[in-house]
Amino acid sequence: MTGKGKTLLAAAVIILAGMLALISQQREIAQLRAELASAHSSSNRKNSPTTVLSPAAQIDKIHKFNGTLADLAEWAKTDPAAALAWVNKNVHDASRKEDLMAIFQVWAAENGPAALQALNQISNPSERADIQNAVLAALSLNDPQGAFALLRALPLGRQTVESYSAIFKSWAMTDPAAAAAAAMSLPASQAKLAVIPAIVSAWAEQDPTAALAWAGALPAGNTRTQAVAEAVTAIAKSDPQAATTYLATLPNGGNRNALITDIASSWATKDPTAALAWVNTVAQGQVQDKAVLGILAQMGQTEPAAEAKFLTNITSTSVRDVALPQLAAAWAATDVQGALAWAQSLPANEGDGRSLAMQNVLKTWIQSDPVSAGSFVQGMTADPNYRVITNQVAASWAQADPQAALAWASSIPDQDSARGNAMRTVLTALAGVDPQSAWSTAQQTWTSPTDSGELGMLTKTLSNITVAWSAQDPAQAAAELTSLPSGYYTDIAMSSVAANWIQQDPEAASQWIDTLPRGDARDNAVTQIVKLEGKNDPPAAFNWALTVANSTARANLIESAIGDWAKKDPAAATAAVQSGNFSNGLTVQLGKIIKSDAPRTPPPAK
Repeated sequence: MTGKGKTLLAAAVIILAGMLALISQQREIAQLRAELASAHSSSNRKNSPTTVLSPAAQIDKIHKFNGTLADLAEWAKTDPAAALAWVNKNVHDASRKEDLMAIFQVWAAENGPAALQALNQISNPSERADIQNAVLAALSLNDPQGAFALLRALPLGRQTVESYSAIFKSWAMTDPAAAAAAAMSLPASQAKLAVIPAIVSAWAEQDPTAALAWAGALPAGNTRTQAVAEAVTAIAKSDPQAATTYLATLPNGGNRNALITDIASSWATKDPTAALAWVNTVAQGQVQDKAVLGILAQMGQTEPAAEAKFLTNITSTSVRDVALPQLAAAWAATDVQGALAWAQSLPANEGDGRSLAMQNVLKTWIQSDPVSAGSFVQGMTADPNYRVITNQVAASWAQADPQAALAWASSIPDQDSARGNAMRTVLTALAGVDPQSAWSTAQQTWTSPTDSGELGMLTKTLSNITVAWSAQDPAQAAAELTSLPSGYYTDIAMSSVAANWIQQDPEAASQWIDTLPRGDARDNAVTQIVKLEGKNDPPAAFNWALTVANSTARANLIESAIGDWAKKDPAAATAAVQSGNFSNGLTVQLGKIIKSDAPRTPPPAK
């Protein structure tokens, strides 16, 4: 047998051994689970001699292979306390909360009070609160009054707003009057404020008039305002005249204005024309515009073509600028070609509204058929928004397929620098996947560095690429960035590259920044050191801040570093200020910061 044959044979043996081991492991897991189920099926198995492993031992062994959720739930059917003790002892990773949920879901179904009591054995407050809320929400589906009683019996520190909201929402679905009475028995608290909207929302779906009567009788304040709005909005869906009659009883002001929008939106689901006519009689200015937009939003979800016709009668520019792109997005979601035909028919004087409408349609079209959408856009050179639209297509396409988007962008007519902007957008996206390729392509695209326009586009593109590159290889990105001519875009990129490098390797990043010449680029990089390292090493951050060239930026960074330093060592921060050569004004300001940020010391005992 040749050497190559022996190698292949050895590899085959290893693969076969691995497969056999896996099969054996799966059989062992199946056997353990069968034994576990068998043990649970016998009520006295736990106290009698047996040849099978204990549930804890079985779970322990299965856990090493492929998780425990189903097995823990099975164990919890007969001995939830033991299952909980096992998780507390053995599970300390990201699966811990899932494991605990598996146990408590079973436990709560069997014995809710005991399950809530056992939550005391969970030391992590966040885990305990999440599981408690889940348990009470599940119990409230069948017995909201019982769940409420259990929650009220818990110590105040254990009663959460989330649990109250879940319980009362379930309760109001079956007996809103009883839920409302129970809510009013609660002391004034965040929990009481949270359950009232939940009750009104559920009650209004069954009997909006009764819900409104209860909401209107609540004490004056934001809670009543919100509750009344819920009820009136629900009434407007079935009896808009009743809703408008109630509105007429309110004085002019913020509450009434908000209800106008809510009523208009609900009414529009049945009769948008009537809703619009009513809005025009009761509102003006911004209130009217907001209500009209609510009506249009409702129409766009179900009748986009009708909304388009409806819009022709609306002359408000502020409404049209919002409604046109909003309608385009909703229409394109169900009928791209219909939305496209409509957007194209909009007159050029629509300005931003038409441009955004076209962008929203094309954004949807790109997701389903980028080639057709891209081909269509190439013929839009006469469109006044051609540059903006091509850039939007480039951005959307590059998210899904940067190489295809790059080929398209390089072939579009360069009307108003559209090609250059699209190429920059795509190459920036490509840099997140293949920064070296993006860098090389950019240099091949703009080959006339003596032309100020090309040089500017090249520098801007390469600066963007280095930012994406620095997430993968900050040292290489920094080296490439340093080779670019100084200017606005490289200075901004320097800040982002420094931030990415500091997070990955602060020592190496600091060494690089220390080699940069004084100027805006270095100042931007130093700013990141002070921001990111200030809390870890305030003295070092302070010393870095002193090296910033720009006086205003330097003062701001010194204040930031001294604030962080004062929180850890106010005496050392004070000494640094006293030894520094600062202006009187800055010295006074730093003293105030130290006094404000220094840890509070308790007064001496009397």
